[in-house]
Amino acid sequence: MTIVHPRTGRGTRAAILAGLGAGTLLALFVLALYARLLFTNRVLAGGDIQLYFYAYWEYVAATLREGRLPFWNPYLFLGAPLLANPQTAVLYPLHWPLIWLPVTKQIYLSAALHTWL
Repeated sequence: MTIVHPRTGRGTRAAILAGLGAGTLLALFVLALYARLLFTNRVLAGGDIQLYFYAYWEYVAATLREGRLPFWNPYLFLGAPLLANPQTAVLYPLHWPLIWLPVTKQIYLSAALHTWL
């Protein structure tokens, strides 16, 4: 997104610095908000995160680390489509760099990133 001066049609340095300052301030707020989860070994337990998403993200990350796309989940009933399930977010580009981390850190970094965005 480009910040444009209303009269000249060009960006001004002050407007650009103000935008960068606001983004940095918001990033620091998000880091402070998620600090106990991001920088410690705490686990946000209970609810959908632990019972539903943790297992999906663990299986997806393990399969992608092996160099395969997780088309099918053999562990759910007699098997179920996994790549077609939008809640697994297999093809979501912002999750791809996170597959090398432990699942708890994947979930917390994804939440912090989306809070910042």
